[in-house]
Amino acid sequence: MNFTNRSMTSSTRARLVSACLSILSLPCLATAQDTRSTLTLLVDDSSVIVQARVLQVQTDGITRRVTFKTRQVLKGTSPATFELREPFQRSCGSALFGTLVGTSYVTFLTGEGSNLRLTVTTARALMPLAPKTLRHIRTLVSTKNSQRRLALAVAGLASTSTRIRQDSAATLARAKLLTQLNRSERWQCLQALGKNLRGEDRVTLDLLQVVRRLKMKEAVDLLVPHYLTEPTGTLRNVLLETIPELDKSRAVRRLEQSMPSDIQGLKRGITLLSLCDDTAAHRCLDQLSTHRNQVVAAMAQAARLETTATQTNRASFKKPIFRSILQPKRR
Repeated sequence: MNFTNRSMTSSTRARLVSACLSILSLPCLATAQDTRSTLTLLVDDSSVIVQARVLQVQTDGITRRVTFKTRQVLKGTSPATFELREPFQRSCGSALFGTLVGTSYVTFLTGEGSNLRLTVTTARALMPLAPKTLRHIRTLVSTKNSQRRLALAVAGLASTSTRIRQDSAATLARAKLLTQLNRSERWQCLQALGKNLRGEDRVTLDLLQVVRRLKMKEAVDLLVPHYLTEPTGTLRNVLLETIPELDKSRAVRRLEQSMPSDIQGLKRGITLLSLCDDTAAHRCLDQLSTHRNQVVAAMAQAARLETTATQTNRASFKKPIFRSILQPKRR
């Protein structure tokens, strides 16, 4: 590996060494609200799904009432017109706030007749009408087989609709039968991950969960270069957990091929090496500990000492042996 010499202050050195040794935890990959209201779950949980147009919006300062005209029934049975109500409030958390007369929606409902209500009390159950989402929902309604649902979610990763992409990724991340994806479908998930990495959005985080569950070691080749050059915040933390979990040896080999020369890049590389506790990682840290740049050398030495201490503690730990008090005494 080739490295260039840079200088930094002692305070920065201390901060980077501390960051190098921190153990990062995996954050929640999506809000609970959005996870419970993916298109797949809404289709299953709704007794009625209709394409409807807003006829009237009324507010009296206490209650908001919106009257809809049914244009097309996708699931269940719906009257020609129906009214939805909610407490009057001006916020994005309101499902009906912002509805306009003449606008069409795909509406997810429960109940029947005059007792229809939104399946979830947020705008996620009231989707503005678009041809792609309408086709996707119609296909979901007609598809009952779990494996076909998974295939539909994989295909949804390439959709130009943000809602379809996000919901498809969330569905896959939590699918009980995820391991049944065939080789082609797994490759499509990997391609979608590569395209979404720079976005650092919910799709990326959910797809990282997918590759972890499927133990897709080849994802390391995508993740290491991106980790070294791009991410900050949440995505950086998730990558630091995901990469070593998938394949530590492969991660070190990829690091050796693409280790950057700038201080920030070296900082990221040393942090990752400190989590790849194997012989190759130790060799790289030993090499970096003699670097001419004092900051780089100090970080590498601290990381090497930490991994050595961890190994020693692991080796010295012995599982206690318990002897039953009911065993007879030896003669």
